[in-house]
Amino acid sequence: MDIENLTSTVRSNIIPFNKEVINELYDTPQCDDHVFQELLEESNFDVFTPHLCSYGIDWHFDAEGKRNWFAT
Repeated sequence: MDIENLTSTVRSNIIPFNKEVINELYDTPQCDDHVFQELLEESNFDVFTPHLCSYGIDWHFDAEGKRNWFAT
């Protein structure tokens, strides 16, 4: 996987894994990175969690106390 170009080589074919390709694959709308980043920084995930993770969620925090990933 080439993280810089968001591509992977499979059997001599270069496969793109950028956000446009993934959104098209899953039939999700393209969104503005700035709007999405603002949503991540300013959102209260506790409002969404019960709907998205019905079995609960286990947040993990970084050294500064910010949520950085979760497991369900």
